[in-house]
Amino acid sequence: MRGLFLLGLLILLAMPIANAADNVGHVLVVQPIQKQIFEGEVLDLGLVGPGQKVELEISRSSNIYDFRNVEEVWDRLKIDDNTLPDFWRSEYSLRYEANPKAFVIVDSDAPDGEYEFSLHTERDYGDASKNPVRFMAKILVRRDVLDLQVLSKNVNGGVEQPSEFTIKLVNMGSANDAFELEVVSGLPNEWRFKKQVFIPHNSEKIIPYELVAKEQIDEQIVFKATSLSSTSITDSDSGSLSTRSSLLQDMKSVGNGVLLFPNIEMAVYYLMGFVASNFF
Repeated sequence: MRGLFLLGLLILLAMPIANAADNVGHVLVVQPIQKQIFEGEVLDLGLVGPGQKVELEISRSSNIYDFRNVEEVWDRLKIDDNTLPDFWRSEYSLRYEANPKAFVIVDSDAPDGEYEFSLHTERDYGDASKNPVRFMAKILVRRDVLDLQVLSKNVNGGVEQPSEFTIKLVNMGSANDAFELEVVSGLPNEWRFKKQVFIPHNSEKIIPYELVAKEQIDEQIVFKATSLSSTSITDSDSGSLSTRSSLLQDMKSVGNGVLLFPNIEMAVYYLMGFVASNFF
C-alpha cells in the first residue's frame, strides 16, 4: 500500500516537470499564409504593394497548458507600432473575436524594398499572459503585384451589339485588394465605363467585359486596371475589336427586344433574332 502511495506521489511530482517542458508557446498563422511560429522567429509575409492592407490572422491556440492540462488561448495579436516604418499604420479586429487579427497598412508612397516589424501575442490571464510569443514579420514592397491579361485578343461583333472581351486579373500580393478596370484607349469616352473587381490575395479572377460600339470600327482596345489602394499599382493589356453592320447582325440585334411594334410584329422580330443567333 505504501509502495502505491509513493508511486502516485512520484507521478504527481513528475507531471509539472513534463508540462513545463512542453509549455513552449507558439503562434499558428492562418492568413495570409499558414505557418507555425515560435519565439524570435521571422514570418515572411511575401509581396505587398504600397497602400495595401495586409491581414494577419492567427489561431487562438497557444500550446500553453494550465495545471488542469487545458490549453490556454490567445486573446490578441499586437503589432509593436514603434517598430513600423514611417507612415505605416496598424489596426485590429474586435476583442475576443474567433481568431485574433491584426492589420498592417503600408504607406501609399513607400519605396520598393524589404521592411520588418515586430509583433507579440497577448493573454489576459493565466500562464500564457506571462509568456507572450514575440516574433518578427517581413514584407517585400513592390508595385508589380498586379497582372492584367486580355485573353480574347480578337473580338468581332455587330454595331449596337455587346462585344465581349475576357480579361484575367491576377493579384500576386499577400493583401486582399479591389481594382478598377477600364478602357483607356481605342473607344470614344462616351462608350467607356469602369468596373470594380475585388480579388483576394494570391489569387486571380476571370472578368467578362462587354463593349457596345455605336458604329463600325476596327480598333486596338487598351484595358487598364488600377488598385484602389494606390494608383501606383497598375497594369494594362490590349485586344482588337472589329464591328460590322449587316442584315444578319441586325437580325441578331432585334432578338434583344423591339419595343415600338405591336405584339404580332414583336413575335416576328423575336423569331428572326432567335433564328439568327442560334442557326447562323
